[in-house]
Amino acid sequence: MDRRFRISTPAHVAHVMGVLHANGFQALLVGGCVRDSILGRQPNDWDVITDAVPDQIQSLFDKTVAVGAAFGTVVVCTPEPVEVTTFRRDADYLDKRRPSGVFFSSSVHEDLARRDFTMNAIAWDFVSERLIDPYDGLSDLRKGIIRAVGDPRARFNEDALRLLRAVRFACELDFDLANETWEAAESAAHLVEYLSNERIRDELIRILASPDPGRGLWMLYELGILMRVIPELRGSDRLPQGKPNAPTLLDHLIQTVAMCPDDPLLRLAALLHDVGKLHTRDMTETGQVIFHRHEVESARIAEEVLRRLRFDTRSVERVVSLIRHHMAHGPVTRKNIRRWLSAYDEQWVRQVMALRHADHLASGGSHAPWLDLALTKLETVLSEGGALHLKDLCLNGDDVMRILNTPPGPIVGYVLKGLLQLVLDDSVPNTREALLPHIPRLAAEFSRIEQGRADSHAQATPPKPRQNDD
Repeated sequence: MDRRFRISTPAHVAHVMGVLHANGFQALLVGGCVRDSILGRQPNDWDVITDAVPDQIQSLFDKTVAVGAAFGTVVVCTPEPVEVTTFRRDADYLDKRRPSGVFFSSSVHEDLARRDFTMNAIAWDFVSERLIDPYDGLSDLRKGIIRAVGDPRARFNEDALRLLRAVRFACELDFDLANETWEAAESAAHLVEYLSNERIRDELIRILASPDPGRGLWMLYELGILMRVIPELRGSDRLPQGKPNAPTLLDHLIQTVAMCPDDPLLRLAALLHDVGKLHTRDMTETGQVIFHRHEVESARIAEEVLRRLRFDTRSVERVVSLIRHHMAHGPVTRKNIRRWLSAYDEQWVRQVMALRHADHLASGGSHAPWLDLALTKLETVLSEGGALHLKDLCLNGDDVMRILNTPPGPIVGYVLKGLLQLVLDDSVPNTREALLPHIPRLAAEFSRIEQGRADSHAQATPPKPRQNDD
């Protein structure tokens, strides 16, 4: 069904489409940019499709990059790059992810037939300003329905990533899956095991970044996908929590995610912050269930999860450290804040406070006054501009070496770190006069530690047997 519709395209996209049309080729927009334009959202990407084959596309523009010419895609290098793809039919999908090959086509309808969902199988004709909508995707958009193109079982069997994409679109757009599409996704859940860890990571992060990540996680669970992509969560749906409105550990984890601000890494930490309870459950003599040091075990498990999903080292360290510190008891002091700022950064401090508060809310609590007080203390510490790192100290390595009359070596670093801890703990002000008397004491402490290590090594090393002179 064709309907007239106006899409305001950026100048560089309109230029590419105009060149194609001027040379006798079709030029249409397709996919997310059309879907988002219909919904009144700002498109992030502009995908152009055409009946021109890659060689013809490249001949029309001064600079192009054949990023996927075998699959019909050429990037036209305008002030902003534009992907142009030839109409195509896909060969068989042998790996549950990509077609084994493509066949170029002159029909836009053949190209739309290979798309995942009806809302993404709508094209917009640059010349006639009409929507080409053979699968009634416009109606599904108006109803808020995600429906597979054609046979949903075939679509998921072709590309298992569509399982995660369906959930991600649902929680990004606040849509529902059509019944037949949901049932097909349930039966195809096992296919996610064919996906690369990188693909799973990217879709999981986008679900966590959506306006309703809790709904997305419950959809993954109900479809039978969540425990397949994060098997470390298996059993969390059976472990009793004893928290108001959170009968199981999984309930509590997902509620904590939902209580977090819009920060996907923070929400990932929330999803895994108590996963160690599955392995640390114990009972006291009085019958009380405890999870001793579960935050340590949770941090260890989270590191395994993130490394398997190929997160970068910085993200791994951030999530693991947030989980490791989420159980600190008592009020947040200025000393805590200074130490955190020294070890991490301001963003981390705000994240760990937000995680603690989300955990509190998901445990049945109300807004905690300590959070407002802690944030006020953070602003105060930041405004004071006190010493948070070695470079902020009023003394440096040269001062330490001169006072101790020692060359560069480990003792210098030890003394400087000791001085910084004194300042962070509010034990000593950051002035030369206050810090100088502590240098000999810290140096003597270092010497005792080194001597202790040497003595331990000597005791652990057996003496060499004496040689027989005979």
